[in-house]
Amino acid sequence: LLRRVEGPGKLIALLQARGIDRRIAEAAVRKAVSETVEMDLIRRFIHQKRLDSQSGDFVFRQTLRKSGFSPSAIRRSLEEAN
Repeated sequence: LLRRVEGPGKLIALLQARGIDRRIAEAAVRKAVSETVEMDLIRRFIHQKRLDSQSGDFVFRQTLRKSGFSPSAIRRSLEEAN
């Protein structure tokens, strides 16, 4: 979480790619990533990738979604930006 800024969904996929069972990966990520942490990760991701929420709502949402962030966290980040 400190080096790579990615959402919980992506983290689970990366753990599975390393051979960790999905249920174990989900439990570990759920324990490590609270809503507050996910919002902080989204802010860091937006800053690192220099994303602009005004450039296009669909593209902005898709970029965050593909990076593993939850729809509710994406919605909160858009509300926060406006």
